[in-house]
Amino acid sequence: MQPQEQRSLSLACIGTVGVDAKVLRTCFAAANYRLSVEKFCSFNSKSLQGKDFVLFAAEGCDADMVAVAATSDAWLIIVGEQIELEALLTLIQQGVADVLPSDSSTEAIATYLLSLLASKVNPANLYRAAIGETMQGVVSEIESALQSEIRAIHLHGETGTGKEVAAQALAHLVRPNKLVSINCAAIQVSLQASLLFGHRRGAFTDATEDRAGLIAQADGGWLFLDELACLHADVQAALLRILENGEYMRVGESRPRHVDVKILSATNKPIPACVEEGQFRGDLWQRLREMEIYLPPLRARRTAEIKELIAHFLQDAQGTGSYRMSSSAAAILLGYDWSGGNVRELRNCLRSMTSKDSAGMLTVRSLPSWLLKNLHRRKYQLDIRGAHIFQEGYSASFAVLTQMLLLKCIEENFQRYGRSSVRQLAKRLSLAPNTLARKLNSLVDSNQVSRAQLNTYVRIQGN
Repeated sequence: MQPQEQRSLSLACIGTVGVDAKVLRTCFAAANYRLSVEKFCSFNSKSLQGKDFVLFAAEGCDADMVAVAATSDAWLIIVGEQIELEALLTLIQQGVADVLPSDSSTEAIATYLLSLLASKVNPANLYRAAIGETMQGVVSEIESALQSEIRAIHLHGETGTGKEVAAQALAHLVRPNKLVSINCAAIQVSLQASLLFGHRRGAFTDATEDRAGLIAQADGGWLFLDELACLHADVQAALLRILENGEYMRVGESRPRHVDVKILSATNKPIPACVEEGQFRGDLWQRLREMEIYLPPLRARRTAEIKELIAHFLQDAQGTGSYRMSSSAAAILLGYDWSGGNVRELRNCLRSMTSKDSAGMLTVRSLPSWLLKNLHRRKYQLDIRGAHIFQEGYSASFAVLTQMLLLKCIEENFQRYGRSSVRQLAKRLSLAPNTLARKLNSLVDSNQVSRAQLNTYVRIQGN
C-alpha cells in the first residue's frame, strides 16, 4: 500500500515565542503533516499570507498586531500569561483562537494545534462561524451579558432556530471558565434531582456511592438547561434556592452546600403560558429571565440571511464537489417557511440535495421528497378553490372561475417545468406576454394570491 502523502502546513511565530521548531515539525510529521516554521520580529499582512497558524508572544502583542494578522485565514494563538476575561473577549472578537500558558511545552502546543485541524472549524472566530445577522447579533448580546452582572440568560424560539449554537458560543466565550449542559427533556423526572444536585449513598435503591451533580461541576461557571419547561416542580424549587442564595442539597442530605453558578436556559415552549397553567413557577421564571434572547424563525428573517445560510451549507458540502443552484430551486428554498425545523431543516434539505448530486447544478429535481410533499401545505398552497365550485351555496363569477383556472395552470407548469419566466409561461399558454402579465397582476389585485407566493411560481418581478 502506498503511504499517504503528507499535507503541507505553515506556521509563523511573532515575537519571542518559546517553541522548538524541530520538535514542532516532528510532532506534525507523526500526524502526517509537513510543517514549515518561520519566525518574525515584525510583519505585515502579506508576510502572513498562506500561513495556517500564527503564534504570538503575549509580551509586546497589541490590538493593532492582532488586527493585521486577523486579515489572514490563519489560526491566531497567543502564548503568554493568562489574560483577564474581558481582555480575552476582546481578543476573541478580533479573531484570536485561544491563549496558551507561557509554560506550555512545545509538545503541548503541537497537540493543541493538531486538535484545531481535527475540529475543522476555527472555534475562536465566532463572528465568522455565526452565520447570518441573527446569530451574529445573538453572539454580541451574549458577549455584552458576560461583561455585566447578569447571572441568568434565557434563549427562546422555535426548534432549530439556533439555541444550541448560541450555547456553544457562550461555552467558548467563558473559557477558561466552563459551561455544563443538560437536556431536561432527555432525563426521567425521577432522576432529574439526582443528576443535577447529586446524591448521598443510600438515598435511593441504586445510589451505591456518593455522587456530585452537574451543579457542582458547573461551580464557578455556567449551567445550560435545555428544554427548560420539562423541569419537575421539585427541581424548580431547588433551582430557585440556588439562584436566591447559592445553596442546594444533594438528594438524601440535610446539610446545604454552597455553589456559585450562572444559568443559561432554553426552550421552544412559551414559559409564560406554562406559568399560567401552573406547570412552571412564576418566581423561578422571573429569576431566569434577567436577560432574554429571542431567536426568530427562519421565515421571519431576511432573504439575504437565508441566502447566506444556503451558501454556508453548500460550502460545507464541497468536500464532494462544487455546487451551483438553479433559480427555480433557489426560489423554492427562499420561499419555503421551514416551520418544521428552521435552520436545522434547511441544513438537512441541502445535505439531501448534495447527496443526490456529487457535483454540479442543484435543480428542482434535487429537492428531497419530503419537501416536495409539503409544497402544497404551507405557504406554497395556492388558493385554488375549483373543487368547491359546484357545492351548494357556492357561487362565483366567470372572471373568478377563469382566475382559478389560470392558478391551476400556473401550479401544473411549476410541477412540470419549475419556476418559469412570464415569457416562457405565456408561450405554453398561447398568450402574449403582456396579456399574461396583466392577468397575473389581476390575480394579485383581486387577492387570489399574494405577489410573493406568485413570484415563487413565476418570475413576475422585473418582467
